Order: sequence, then C-alpha cells, then structure tokens
Amino acid sequence: MKDLLSTTSSLFIILFSLSLLFLTEEPNVESGEQKKTIATQRKQPPEKKTTTYGRVQSVTVRDGVLIFVAFEKDGLKEYYFSLRGKNVILCQSPTSQMPHKSIQFEESDSGSLRITLSASLDINLEKELKDF
Repeated sequence: MKDLLSTTSSLFIILFSLSLLFLTEEPNVESGEQKKTIATQRKQPPEKKTTTYGRVQSVTVRDGVLIFVAFEKDGLKEYYFSLRGKNVILCQSPTSQMPHKSIQFEESDSGSLRITLSASLDINLEKELKDF
C-alpha cells in the first residue's frame, strides 16, 4: 500500500511539473500578414504627434507652468502645461516657420516634447525662465 501511494504521488508530481513546463511556453504562431506588419512597423519611424494652437493672445511662464490664452470658437480659453519633470525643449522660431501668434507642441520619438512659440508672441524666454 505504501508503494502504491508513493508511486501515485510521484506520478502526480511528474504530471504537474510537465503541465507547468508546457503552460509557461508561449506558442509562436504568427501568420504571414502579422510578420509583414511587424516588419514594416520596425522599418518606419514612429509618427510624431504635433498640436498647434493658433490665435494665441498671451503667453507666460509661472512656477514651471506654461500658461497661454488662445481665442477659440467658444471665446477665450486658458491652457496650462507643466514644464517640470519632463524633457521639454522650449524655443522661439522665426516667423517664416510658424503661423502668426501660434504655439506648436511636437512629441519626438526620443520621449521629449518640443514647444515652439512664434516670434510674434510677446515673451522673453530668458527672463521668464530665469527663476525656473
């Protein structure tokens, strides 16, 4: 009886170990279309997300927060964007590259965010960021 019990328990342990071995392996079943899609995604650079706010009335930086007011369909709307704890590049562009009185937010593939202010906006970045 003792031999039968030890044999049965040994079989259960072996079967349990084998089931764990087979369950932890992920099946590598991919169709040809999935392989092509993955390959094209790896070849193409990730898309940059760009948001542009036009008709900006005023811009300021206070305590690490970019505050700007834009004229929308519903009237004036305030926007707040925290500059702290993020990789942010804040710059002013020549007038030829940006629309008049606009702000552009552009996410790069390296995880940083570039905020470009048009030259027509009345802001001195050196002065605004001095106490930041």
